[in-house]
Amino acid sequence: MLKQVRLMAIVLAVIATLGRNSARGGLITNGDFETGDFSGWTLSGNTSDPTTYGVDSSFPYEGTYNAYFGPQKSQAFLSQTIATNPGQVYELEFFLMNEDGTSANHFSVNFGSTSLYDATNLPTFDYQQYDYQVAATSTTTTVTLGFQNDFSYFDVDNISVSPVPEPSSLICFAIGAIHIGYYGWRERFARRNN
Repeated sequence: MLKQVRLMAIVLAVIATLGRNSARGGLITNGDFETGDFSGWTLSGNTSDPTTYGVDSSFPYEGTYNAYFGPQKSQAFLSQTIATNPGQVYELEFFLMNEDGTSANHFSVNFGSTSLYDATNLPTFDYQQYDYQVAATSTTTTVTLGFQNDFSYFDVDNISVSPVPEPSSLICFAIGAIHIGYYGWRERFARRNN
């Protein structure tokens, strides 16, 4: 019986892991900025003043580094193009902090042509998790985060994109796990009664 309990625990752990991405970043390269720079990313928009954006170790959510953005008057954009399957649902997750919400600011998130978030004049806040599920419409998708923060900074860390497993796959896996557990229990019970 103990073997079956262990087996069920392992199976449930695998099911839980299937629902989350096992490797930080998933399809995103350098989503945690642990390279210490913007490797894998493209910068565009208001990037004329390099003192208003970068990667440093001032406010990481996890690890050693995070990216910070404080361009004034208009947005700077951080983007990365990833391979996607049309119709597949993906989870986009990241952590964002606004160091000082007293100045004009603007933050936006796009997954391809789909706008997921667009807000201005956000208040001060510590790191908050942002999590979206969205279907891809083409074989490549550009993930874009836009930042403007006059006289202050947004900090971002742990950007990841992962395919969301279909519920039917998880259900089939769970049913299989239940069958394994049941047949193991039945065999053990049969041996006890012989």
